Amino acid sequence: MIVHVGSEVSPQALDAAARRLGLTAIGSENLALSGGRLVHFRITNGQVADVVRMLEAEKIGIAQPNYIFQLQQDAHAAAPLKGDPAQYVIEKLHLRDAHAIASGANVTVAVIDSLVDVAHPDLAGSITGQFDAVAAADKPDEHGTGMTGAIAAHRRLLGVAPRTRILAIHAFSPDAHHPQQATTQSIIAGIDWAVAKGARIINMSFAGPYDPMLQLALKKAHDKGVVLVAAAGNMGPQSPPLYPAADENVIAVTAVDESDRLMPQANQGAHVALAAPGVNVLEAAPRGTYNFTTGTSVAAAHVSGVAALIMERNPSIDPAALEEALFSTAHDLGAPGRDTMFGYGLVDPYRALNALEAKAVAGRGQPETTASVPTDEVAIGTAHPKPPPGAAALVSGAPAAPIGPATPPAARTGAVPSASELTVSGIAPPASAPSIASAPAATASEESPVTIEKTRQACRQDAAARGVSASEMPDYIAVCVSEARLSCLKRAVAQKVRGAERHDFMNRCLIQPSAWQNSIKYQRTSQGLPAGLTGAPGDAAGAPASYPARR
Repeated sequence: MIVHVGSEVSPQALDAAARRLGLTAIGSENLALSGGRLVHFRITNGQVADVVRMLEAEKIGIAQPNYIFQLQQDAHAAAPLKGDPAQYVIEKLHLRDAHAIASGANVTVAVIDSLVDVAHPDLAGSITGQFDAVAAADKPDEHGTGMTGAIAAHRRLLGVAPRTRILAIHAFSPDAHHPQQATTQSIIAGIDWAVAKGARIINMSFAGPYDPMLQLALKKAHDKGVVLVAAAGNMGPQSPPLYPAADENVIAVTAVDESDRLMPQANQGAHVALAAPGVNVLEAAPRGTYNFTTGTSVAAAHVSGVAALIMERNPSIDPAALEEALFSTAHDLGAPGRDTMFGYGLVDPYRALNALEAKAVAGRGQPETTASVPTDEVAIGTAHPKPPPGAAALVSGAPAAPIGPATPPAARTGAVPSASELTVSGIAPPASAPSIASAPAATASEESPVTIEKTRQACRQDAAARGVSASEMPDYIAVCVSEARLSCLKRAVAQKVRGAERHDFMNRCLIQPSAWQNSIKYQRTSQGLPAGLTGAPGDAAGAPASYPARR
């Protein structure tokens, strides 16, 4: 399990609580993003759920399981490697035309993955920083190498943004019983280090269960202007949403083949934002070799590369404006408009770059920057992190300390969590956590009070239909209203509705629940965990038993 403690908690107080509960400290690190400290414990007696409750009663910090996340890629596709085959991605994404405008120069992209082969010829000169979040003597892995190559390859292969600066974060590591996997602790350490090192984009080609501490780290990074991109997952259309892709601050990417057909095993859902090539893609592999690879992992890496191209042309662009550029220029696939299979459609870097250039010509002679985004847009989208039911209290009780100085995390141990650290059944929200309903409202609103009240009534009816208990009803309604506003705002941004028209658009959207209810990411829960991710004793990942080891 892991515990986040604020700077006001002394090491002596934490050690005393650990002794009372029979906890053995494995390691700890300071987090610049939160201004607190993350401590990794192994439990010697009892289950994680019981110890989480007891530690929360001590009112020392926020505790949770050290969740496991897994890479979203098939390492080898069936296609053979013959000589020097052309990459269909180059033509598919019009990369040569796009590179005549931008190639990702001076943009820093962090890749949180397995160990990258930094000596690969296609990555020569691209790796400007490395961080080991697991302190394990691993060999370079094809997943991390392939994802990095999809973004920055520039010799035999051509990455989407071949002149980017890559921060390679080694957060995934195998052990004797499991393939490449990472824990909450190693991923958060990677995010913290990446932000401290100036990453503008973070690529996350992995997936796992809903994770409150990871959610808060993502929000901190997003609030600092970092663009977050993640693989939607390869669990199939019946899978519940996987994280971090399903987080509201993350761009979720699915995979299509050369003919724009959806990869059959790709996750689906209202959170899917974009599609990108992800089937039989030729990528770099360790020891100077090359492999074909398939999955939403490489699709996510392609979108991270496109984001880097946009940032080169407009270095001051914020995440909301960048998302608008990506979403509004994507080629619609499937049902008209945004859908649960392809999101807004196939990403198009050349079209996105041209759209930026057109705005520069039509506007003030320069691309649109953060100054042109109304403050209420940012406030609505970031007023409070969004948990599923049953986890609201746990999330809202997280530390609210100011972001500390940008210093790298302390050295970490490479211990692999045991099953006793990760059993997640029966976790209850801490009694000491404040209600999410008390979260501060957005600083400005584009909707009338009557509209907001109607939205609350619709959310109340939705909660009743879902069987939400009376005690959880206020939290549910508060988050539901926030999500409804965010969903309508995203539609307004995608449709370029601004100024006086935005007020009418938001009011019309909110009084039509059909316009936003499908985007609410709530699932029925059991014991405070998202549907389909409720663990059982001995279920180390807190995920379905059928979780593939590597995708």
